[in-house]
Amino acid sequence: MKIGITGTPGTGKTTISKLLSKRLGYKYIDIKDIVKQNGLGKEVDVERLEEILREILRGRDDYVVESHLLVEMNIDLDIIIVLRASYRALLRRYRVRGYDAETIWENIAAEVQDYFVTKLENRKYIQIDTTAKRPEQVVETIIKYIQTGRSDSVDWTRDLMNLALRRKI
Repeated sequence: MKIGITGTPGTGKTTISKLLSKRLGYKYIDIKDIVKQNGLGKEVDVERLEEILREILRGRDDYVVESHLLVEMNIDLDIIIVLRASYRALLRRYRVRGYDAETIWENIAAEVQDYFVTKLENRKYIQIDTTAKRPEQVVETIIKYIQTGRSDSVDWTRDLMNLALRRKI
């Protein structure tokens, strides 16, 4: 199975992807490594990245690939997992990571405005709220949801309205 994991930075993509690939015995593919190895820079040329990734994945099955950039590419995947987290959880994680205020609020705006889900509207995806779950729980949820076709219902409308009223985004 070809699994893609995407979502806002700080939702647990790397941790979950590594755990899931290990649990399933699948190859783990980190797009950050591909970007670095190919000198694609900070402002990534997504079209070039997609070409390189297609070549890497050609003829392969049973892998987990992760990146927030997956929604910008048309890669052949059986399922895409969109990891989600509340803005409060993201805010804590970003502060620990030392993100500047502009980056923090750009990422939070993307999350509460459903950016990743909107970009995938015509593709098969499952969303999972990672806010109050340990990574191992998220992996178990992914496996169960793939088998059953379920998905979390994630609605940050109230958070979006509160942040907009406070002029945070």
